[in-house]
Amino acid sequence: MGLIAKARAVLVTPPGMAQEVESPMRDQRICSLVDCNRPLRARGYCATHYAVFMRRGTPHAPPRAVRPVEQRAWAKVQMRDGCWEWRGAVRTSGYGSIVLSPQHSRRIAMAHRVIYESLLGPIPAGLTIDHLCMNTQCVRPDHMEPVTNEVNIMRGMGWGARNARKTHCVRGHALTPDNCSKHKPDVRECRICRNARNRNKRERHPRPLVTHCPHGHEYSGDNLIIHKSGGRRCRACANRWLREYNRKQAQVRIEKL
Repeated sequence: MGLIAKARAVLVTPPGMAQEVESPMRDQRICSLVDCNRPLRARGYCATHYAVFMRRGTPHAPPRAVRPVEQRAWAKVQMRDGCWEWRGAVRTSGYGSIVLSPQHSRRIAMAHRVIYESLLGPIPAGLTIDHLCMNTQCVRPDHMEPVTNEVNIMRGMGWGARNARKTHCVRGHALTPDNCSKHKPDVRECRICRNARNRNKRERHPRPLVTHCPHGHEYSGDNLIIHKSGGRRCRACANRWLREYNRKQAQVRIEKL
């Protein structure tokens, strides 16, 4: 009984008259077939068995004939003089796919790997299939080669492969080992272009000349220390830091005695 019917019954039923109480067993009825505990739908069957009954005249569905995955895969191959095109399901990446077993729909394999293994045997461990024809929907075995994942990526058209094949930068400088910067691992950057970019940046935004250290000492005369790298350091601050360091070291030696 729905909410509207219950509300109507409460309003219409005179005071003191017993209202109809819905039987708790009505919602507990299940399918009449053995080993099926789903709720009842119609004619003594649940929704699943009722649908089978309406299609076949009996709630018992016959066992489904399962063909081997190789047989199902070859039925979806269109053989031509060049590439053998896959006419089944295709992933967003462009590669064909096929379900390994209808009972386990989540187990999906690549179509070109299934065709390759059905003709030439299993693919060696640690290797992947590279399409020599650059057609991702091709399943012809002689158009495929088992290679490592690194080789497969470098043969492709991704950003990493295209950059690895470059011999010159965008401004025409040769990407030789001496001209490639080493500030990032596995990243090639033209040293000439980087130096020019940094030089132009310094010219556009020159730094103001610093004449005093953070403590107010002037960088001039005997108070200036110049490092090998060209940096400047205040001698007064350096001497003060050295005296403080020696004092702490002497205190540590006294405590150890």
